[in-house]
Order: sequence, then C-alpha cells, then structure tokens
Amino acid sequence: MGRGGHPRLFIIKGLSGVVKFPVVPGIDMVSVVSNTLDRPQEGCSLAAAWDFMDENMRKDLTFSPVEPVLITGNTIGQHVDCVYSTWLAYQAGWLVRKPGAFTLKQSMALGTAGHTAMMCIMELEEAELSPKKGDVLVTCAAGGLGSIAVVLLAARGYRVVAST
Repeated sequence: MGRGGHPRLFIIKGLSGVVKFPVVPGIDMVSVVSNTLDRPQEGCSLAAAWDFMDENMRKDLTFSPVEPVLITGNTIGQHVDCVYSTWLAYQAGWLVRKPGAFTLKQSMALGTAGHTAMMCIMELEEAELSPKKGDVLVTCAAGGLGSIAVVLLAARGYRVVAST
C-alpha cells in the first residue's frame, strides 16, 4: 500500500499529497453568490464571494448575486477550506448552478456521491450500455455512491445486481 498504508492513514498521519494542513474539511457545499465579501446575504452561513473575483472571472461567470450554487470536489476539504467555514471564496469555474428540481438540502443529500454516480452512468451509456444488454453490477452498493447508483440505474430501467 505504499509508504503510509491505507489512504485514510495519510490524512491521520498528516502525510503529504492527500490533505494540506491546516484545512477546514468538507467536500460539498451549497450557498448563494454574494455581491460583497463583508456582508453575507441574510440567513446564509456560506457564500461564494462575487467581489473576490477579478473582471475577467466575472465575465466568464453566468451566475448573478444571490443565485443558489453548489460545489463538489475540486480538492475542496483537502487543499482548500470548505463547508465548516463561515465565508468561502472560490474560483468562478468551480461554481455550478443548483438544479431547479432540487432544494438546497436535496442538492447536498446527493452531493459528490450523486454527481459521481450519474457521471458513471453517463459513461456507461456512452459506451452503449442499455437496459436491454443485461444486468449491471454495482459494488459497494450500501455506500453513498453505490446506493445512489442503484436508485438511478433502476429508475432508468436497468436490472441492478448489488454487491456489499
């Protein structure tokens, strides 16, 4: 397993490469874009800072202040502070518009696991997998990503074989 053993031991031992200490943990966050760094929107504990971005970053942005956004991954919680922070400022490209069909709470319930599960299903379908081509084995089906993959595959008409 290498010099530190299991990846979790890298974090516990403070070994380089997995987490840059000190860092505020958490890999998913949902918030609203704020138009000022020193005045967060009423009732919001987290915010992506609009004023933090330079003019070029703002031009690339398709979000407006007070719009709900989310972020998953991007080394957040490993090398960049995340959800347990009061105020957050991120690269504009990391923000994703909250899907209209979901509440803020539902977006975070799905989080990185839901995003990853759907990306995997999309890759399989691009490789021409379909419900007519047989069963789909989902390993670690009792975990976050696996359980969401089972639900999504079943909703798309696949027969799922779950392994735990």
